[in-house]
Amino acid sequence: IHHRAKNNLQVVDSLLQIQLEGLVDPQVKRSLKEAQGRIRSMGLVHEHIYRTANGTKHNLQQHLENLARSILVAYGAHDRVSINVDAPMPAFESDTLMPLTLMVNELFTNAIKYAFEGKDNGRINIVVRALGDGYELFFADDGNGTALNGPLLKERSFGSELVHMLAEQMNGKLS
Repeated sequence: IHHRAKNNLQVVDSLLQIQLEGLVDPQVKRSLKEAQGRIRSMGLVHEHIYRTANGTKHNLQQHLENLARSILVAYGAHDRVSINVDAPMPAFESDTLMPLTLMVNELFTNAIKYAFEGKDNGRINIVVRALGDGYELFFADDGNGTALNGPLLKERSFGSELVHMLAEQMNGKLS
């Protein structure tokens, strides 16, 4: 099922790519690219689950590093933004892995788009660690601070709503 879901998501991704080729409006293009990023993140989770179910074991660190690399390549930032992932634990179950991956995708994409404007390079840190009977996700970048005014943190932006919903889905909170 996960392999089929991943393949179906790849078809949707390809359809969006075809749709992008005929567009000139930068706002519409950006929205479709963001949707593509979310779809690719979901596909990555399904691929990870499929491989794990078939005996290929990956840990959370590898999963998040793969996600980060694919986002960097998609945004053409792989040569100017470095990543540090510290999550040395087994991968979570799919009901936690999916929202966690989507949340990291949203935060990472927001950082790539806004945090490094006008900078030649940057660094993003992602840490997932055990905390009490749960886990903590720490996400930080060394950007120029424009992310504080970016759409993710605006009260009613789609990205902000998505991150808050995903945190709630995992019984978490944002701070």
